[in-house]
Amino acid sequence: MSFSRMAMLAPLAVGLVLLLPAPLARAETIAELAADFWAWRAIYQPSSGDDIPRLERPEGWTPDWRPETVTRIRGELMAFESRHQAIDPTGWPVGRLNDYRLTGSAIARVRWELDHLAAWRRNPYFYIDQTITPIFEALLPPAPFTKERVQTHPSPSPSKRCRRARLPGTSRAHRGGQPASSRRASSWSRTPAS
Repeated sequence: MSFSRMAMLAPLAVGLVLLLPAPLARAETIAELAADFWAWRAIYQPSSGDDIPRLERPEGWTPDWRPETVTRIRGELMAFESRHQAIDPTGWPVGRLNDYRLTGSAIARVRWELDHLAAWRRNPYFYIDQTITPIFEALLPPAPFTKERVQTHPSPSPSKRCRRARLPGTSRAHRGGQPASSRRASSWSRTPAS
């Protein structure tokens, strides 16, 4: 093939490649989005005395709620929302679909905190929490949730949790007898005062 013929076919080849559907372009997975989101959230989640939303913060982390930081958070949040919406969960198994929905819920919570709750804008105590909580966490880090910690307060066995056969007002059918409606419940009925 001559050089002039190749030069004529090159734009055609490039055009065909651009017109092909892009199955070769790798789609982002929900695991990648979630990993990126939680790394970002560890930096920007407000401090809280609540033990439930516990996060491992980056080394040297300090809260920053200046107006320019909130503007940057909003922009990065919009990028996470776009990335989440770009993922197509059609045909996913239930477990993976739950991951998709939970990640979307976590992203939506950030929007709720910024725009609806807006404690950073409305509540002066928010800034006290942002100042004191990191100091408190540095001085008294919460204990890890380990197997030993769970075993120090074991839950009672099912037989101790519910002794249904001995509770007043339970059906005798549960104890192998007549239903409660057909027997007299004298032990717990009220008598008129005399």
